[in-house]
Amino acid sequence: MLAFNLFLCLWLSRPIFCDTEGISNSEEKTLIDTNFDILPPGMILCSRNSSNSVRSDCIKDSINHLIPQLKNGFPPLDFPILDPFLVNRTYIEYEQNFLKAKLNVTEALVRGVSTGEVKMVKSKLNSTHFYVLFDLHVPVIQIEADFEGRTLFNDLVVQSEGHAVIDCFKVIATFKFNGVLQTLDDGEDYMIVKSANFTKVVMEEMKLNGTGLLPEPELNEVVVQILNEIWEMLLQNIFPRFKASWDPIIVDLLNCFFEKVPFNMLMEN
Repeated sequence: MLAFNLFLCLWLSRPIFCDTEGISNSEEKTLIDTNFDILPPGMILCSRNSSNSVRSDCIKDSINHLIPQLKNGFPPLDFPILDPFLVNRTYIEYEQNFLKAKLNVTEALVRGVSTGEVKMVKSKLNSTHFYVLFDLHVPVIQIEADFEGRTLFNDLVVQSEGHAVIDCFKVIATFKFNGVLQTLDDGEDYMIVKSANFTKVVMEEMKLNGTGLLPEPELNEVVVQILNEIWEMLLQNIFPRFKASWDPIIVDLLNCFFEKVPFNMLMEN
């Protein structure tokens, strides 16, 4: 989710010169002098008429230039603070042998996205549709949140309520979205996002610290230790449920921007 909203706001910025090495004159990325107050500073404008590979490299450069600049959000487009990114509420359900949990997670703060770098972009564009796939590499992502719910540990059923901090190291998150060009009431064409997916996440290591999964501190410590030992299994189990909650949020966040900025302001003909 984080890179999708990141991607849009990264891409909505005032043009700058960029390296055109290896690109023919006809396909160069260009600097366009524009005074669009709605756009954040620093946008690299990419051409719709470039080849898929040239356009994809341009989009990658634009995102990477803007990631650190948009850490504090961009009020003119109502884009929220990127780092830390606040998630008011989500739901996690986990089941693995001896441990089952159903938890409501609130006031989650996700830190580290502004240190990320996009290393791969693939894009396709025609007169009516736009497709983008990209990988975001982040050295460390930290998620801190409160939770409450129910946990079953062997035959012990308890009400869980506590606080957790999860550190994820060397994260690679893959995202894709599809847009359809539509003419809105103002007569302008906008690339409305119809679907967005958090398709995959891999990491080198994950470490959990938390209180309140079980009421007894000693048992809670045992459960946390076990979860840290099986973190890869935990990630595989949680990700599909997590993804189901986040994909609609990603669509809404992307459309906060695509519905406000005409597509010809984002990608020139």
